[in-house]
Amino acid sequence: MIVVVVVGVVWLLVAAGAAVLLGRAASRADHEELGSELQWDMAELDHEVFGSR
Repeated sequence: MIVVVVVGVVWLLVAAGAAVLLGRAASRADHEELGSELQWDMAELDHEVFGSR
C-alpha cells in the first residue's frame, strides 16, 4: 500500500515538473519566436470587448 502511494506521489511530481517546463517553453516561444512583447491588461480588454456593464 505504501509503495502505491509513493509511486503516485513520484508520478505527480514528474507531471507537475513537466507542466512547468512546458509552460515555460511555451511562454519563451511566444516572446522569442513570435516577437510578442505586449503585456495584456485583461481589465482593459474586457472593457473594450464588453463595454461598461
